Amino acid sequence: MPVLLGLAGEQHPVGVRAEAVDGIKSLLVMTDGTTRPDVADAMAKALESRDRWLLARVLQALFYVHAPMPLARLLELLGDERPLGWDDYRVCDNTLWILMRQLGMNLERADGTLVGEHCSREIAAFLRGWYSTNSADLRWDAEAKCYRASPR
Repeated sequence: MPVLLGLAGEQHPVGVRAEAVDGIKSLLVMTDGTTRPDVADAMAKALESRDRWLLARVLQALFYVHAPMPLARLLELLGDERPLGWDDYRVCDNTLWILMRQLGMNLERADGTLVGEHCSREIAAFLRGWYSTNSADLRWDAEAKCYRASPR
């Protein structure tokens, strides 16, 4: 893990970083994920990349990182409609899934059905508005492995 974390750093070319993140994800799959701060920090830094290939791998790895991620960056990525390269999924779709895990919630449509696999501009706008209203009250709950809103 230490070698992969080093290779995921900003000083390396995007291709090396993407392969390192993919290797980290493979290790995390075998251990059912992690809350390790060094892994979370490496993923948060890689999440800042604008490269679609690296972002796709980071978002996949984040399914196994049970630590706080930068919510503002995830909300920003809800506007990224570039394809991920498999099926009809986009950066914003995977970001939505990670954001929901980070917030420990799901979203329902007006008819009561879950939002599902794809992000829309309406969903992104709703989440940005919700975050704007609630961000000051959000705290990471290590036991629940998600953000929780503290009572006002």
